[in-house]
Amino acid sequence: MQRYKIFHRTYYNFSGSVQLGPHTLRLRPREGHELRIESSSLKLTPAATLRWRRDVEDNSVAIASFDTPARQLIIETTKPLWIFWWPIMRHTTRSLIQPRTGLCCHRI
Repeated sequence: MQRYKIFHRTYYNFSGSVQLGPHTLRLRPREGHELRIESSSLKLTPAATLRWRRDVEDNSVAIASFDTPARQLIIETTKPLWIFWWPIMRHTTRSLIQPRTGLCCHRI
Protein backbone atom coordinates (compact mmCIF):
# COMPACT_ATOMS: atom_id res chain seq x y z
CA MET A 1 0.00 0.00 0.00
CA GLN A 2 1.12 3.54 -0.69
CA ARG A 3 0.08 6.90 0.72
CA TYR A 4 -0.44 9.88 -1.59
CA LYS A 5 -1.52 13.47 -1.04
CA ILE A 6 -3.57 15.07 -3.79
CA PHE A 7 -3.63 18.87 -3.93
CA HIS A 8 -5.82 20.64 -6.46
CA ARG A 9 -6.04 24.41 -6.98
CA THR A 10 -8.10 26.25 -9.59
CA TYR A 11 -8.17 30.03 -10.04
CA TYR A 12 -10.67 31.99 -12.11
CA ASN A 13 -9.95 35.72 -12.51
CA PHE A 14 -12.67 38.03 -13.88
CA SER A 15 -12.21 41.51 -15.32
CA GLY A 16 -15.00 42.85 -13.08
CA SER A 17 -17.23 41.76 -10.24
CA VAL A 18 -19.52 38.86 -11.24
CA GLN A 19 -22.35 36.99 -9.51
CA LEU A 20 -21.39 33.32 -9.51
CA GLY A 21 -24.06 30.73 -10.25
CA PRO A 22 -24.08 27.22 -8.76
CA HIS A 23 -20.92 25.23 -9.51
CA THR A 24 -20.76 21.42 -9.64
CA LEU A 25 -17.51 20.19 -8.07
CA ARG A 26 -16.17 16.70 -8.75
CA LEU A 27 -13.01 16.75 -6.69
CA ARG A 28 -13.19 13.54 -4.67
CA PRO A 29 -12.02 10.18 -6.05
CA ARG A 30 -14.39 7.26 -5.56
CA GLU A 31 -13.42 5.06 -2.63
CA GLY A 32 -13.32 1.30 -3.02
CA HIS A 33 -11.33 -1.80 -2.12
CA GLU A 34 -8.12 -0.33 -3.51
CA LEU A 35 -8.49 3.32 -2.48
CA ARG A 36 -9.26 4.87 0.92
CA ILE A 37 -9.46 8.62 1.55
CA GLU A 38 -7.89 9.49 4.90
CA SER A 39 -9.35 13.01 5.15
CA SER A 40 -10.52 15.81 2.90
CA SER A 41 -10.46 19.60 2.94
CA LEU A 42 -12.12 22.02 0.56
CA LYS A 43 -11.60 25.80 0.57
CA LEU A 44 -13.63 28.12 -1.64
CA THR A 45 -13.10 31.86 -2.08
CA PRO A 46 -15.57 33.51 -1.94
CA ALA A 47 -17.27 31.36 0.69
CA ALA A 48 -20.05 29.12 -0.56
CA THR A 49 -22.80 26.89 0.75
CA LEU A 50 -22.12 23.25 -0.18
CA ARG A 51 -24.69 20.54 -0.85
CA TRP A 52 -23.23 17.03 -1.25
CA ARG A 53 -24.83 14.24 -3.28
CA ARG A 54 -23.95 11.14 -5.32
CA ASP A 55 -24.20 11.03 -9.10
CA VAL A 56 -25.46 8.05 -11.12
CA GLU A 57 -21.98 6.48 -11.06
CA ASP A 58 -21.77 6.79 -7.23
CA ASN A 59 -19.22 9.63 -7.31
CA SER A 60 -19.32 12.23 -4.55
CA VAL A 61 -20.38 15.59 -6.02
CA ALA A 62 -20.64 19.00 -4.29
CA ILE A 63 -22.91 21.79 -5.50
CA ALA A 64 -21.44 25.17 -4.43
CA SER A 65 -23.83 28.13 -4.19
CA PHE A 66 -22.36 31.62 -3.84
CA ASP A 67 -24.12 34.63 -2.25
CA THR A 68 -21.62 37.42 -2.85
CA PRO A 69 -20.23 38.83 -6.12
CA ALA A 70 -16.52 38.20 -6.74
CA ARG A 71 -13.65 39.22 -9.01
CA GLN A 72 -11.89 35.89 -8.41
CA LEU A 73 -12.95 32.30 -7.68
CA ILE A 74 -10.46 30.00 -5.92
CA ILE A 75 -11.08 26.29 -5.40
CA GLU A 76 -8.53 24.38 -3.30
CA THR A 77 -8.75 20.82 -2.06
CA THR A 78 -6.33 18.49 -0.28
CA LYS A 79 -6.83 14.75 0.15
CA PRO A 80 -4.38 12.33 1.73
CA LEU A 81 -5.28 8.83 0.55
CA TRP A 82 -4.10 5.25 0.64
CA ILE A 83 -3.86 3.04 -2.44
CA PHE A 84 -3.78 -0.71 -1.85
CA TRP A 85 -2.17 -2.73 -4.62
CA TRP A 86 -3.66 -6.22 -4.80
CA PRO A 87 -1.79 -9.05 -6.53
CA ILE A 88 -3.00 -9.62 -10.08
CA MET A 89 -4.85 -12.90 -10.51
CA ARG A 90 -3.29 -15.00 -13.25
CA HIS A 91 -5.60 -17.12 -15.40
CA THR A 92 -4.88 -19.53 -18.18
CA THR A 93 -6.84 -19.21 -21.41
CA ARG A 94 -8.57 -22.49 -20.57
CA SER A 95 -9.85 -21.23 -17.18
CA LEU A 96 -11.27 -18.07 -18.78
CA ILE A 97 -13.14 -19.88 -21.54
CA GLN A 98 -14.62 -22.90 -19.74
CA PRO A 99 -17.42 -22.33 -17.20
CA ARG A 100 -16.65 -23.70 -13.77
CA THR A 101 -19.01 -26.27 -12.30
CA GLY A 102 -21.62 -24.84 -9.95
CA LEU A 103 -20.99 -21.17 -10.74
CA CYS A 104 -23.21 -20.36 -13.70
CA CYS A 105 -25.65 -23.01 -14.93
CA HIS A 106 -27.31 -26.19 -13.72
CA ARG A 107 -28.79 -28.82 -16.01
CA ILE A 108 -32.39 -29.75 -15.14
